[in-house]
Amino acid sequence: MLLAEGLGHAFGSVRALDDVSFTLHSGQTLAVFGPNGAGKTTLLKVLAGLIRPSAGRAQVEGGRRAVGWIGHQPQLYGQLTVWENLRFWAALYDVPEPAFLLRDRSGL
Repeated sequence: MLLAEGLGHAFGSVRALDDVSFTLHSGQTLAVFGPNGAGKTTLLKVLAGLIRPSAGRAQVEGGRRAVGWIGHQPQLYGQLTVWENLRFWAALYDVPEPAFLLRDRSGL
């Protein structure tokens, strides 16, 4: 379950989120869309725990580790392979390495 209750966030005088509330149960899907500057990225960052809301609360079943985040400007290192990037970021955030990453990917 994902819960957003009265979420608010501002960047100076600009309100990116203003009283955003919803509940998303297991198996449900939510699409978030809107024009540039509507607050989509801010909402996702709050839900992922990357920034704190200035108002309200967000609750994620399984904790923040249950939320994955890849923004439109991913922080990947070009000199590393995809697998090396995944391993690097997983280790940085103390995320256990999934079994599919443990297999030899030298042929990819």
